[in-house]
Amino acid sequence: YRLQKFLLKSEHLHYGLFEPDISVDISNLKAAQDRYLQRLAEVIPAGTKTILDVGCGSGKTAEYLIERGYSVECVSPGKRLTAIASARLDGQARFYCGRFENLSFPSRYDLILFSESFQYIPMATALAKSISILNPAGHILICDFFKTARDGESPIRGGHDFDHWCETYPLYPLDIV
Repeated sequence: YRLQKFLLKSEHLHYGLFEPDISVDISNLKAAQDRYLQRLAEVIPAGTKTILDVGCGSGKTAEYLIERGYSVECVSPGKRLTAIASARLDGQARFYCGRFENLSFPSRYDLILFSESFQYIPMATALAKSISILNPAGHILICDFFKTARDGESPIRGGHDFDHWCETYPLYPLDIV
C-alpha cells in the first residue's frame, strides 16, 4: 500500500484493467485502476443497494461505490489495512475484521463483491457462505484471476484453477450472467 501510494500515486490495491487504449506499463497503472472501477460499476446489476466488499483493501473501491449511492459493508482481514480503510470511509461503512470464511454477518446483501479476493478463500467456502448471506435474487460478483491451462507463463500468477471453477459452480444454485 505504501509503495503504491507514494511511488505510484495510487491507493488502489488491485491490478487494474489494461485495455487496448491503456498499454501495459507501470506508468499507466493509475489509469488502468480507474478503468477497473468504471467497469466494475457498469456490471453491478440494476436494483443493487447493499454490497459486501470482501477483502476491501484500502477502502478505495468501497469509497467509489458509496459515492455512487450504494450501502457498503467491508470485510478486512488485516489490522493495518482495516485502519486505513476505516479512516478513509469515516463511519460510512461497517467493518467486519477477520477472514470472510470465519465471520458471521447479521445482514443480507444484494451483492457480494470479491475484488481480487476470491482467490484467497477456498472456492466452495466462498460460494456457500456468499449464498447464505445473499438477499433473494442477489448476486456474487467475482473480479479476480483464474489459472488456466495454456502455453506460456503469465506475468501475474495466482487464482483458483478455472477448470475447477467450471466444475464447482454448477453444484450451487448459481447462474452465470
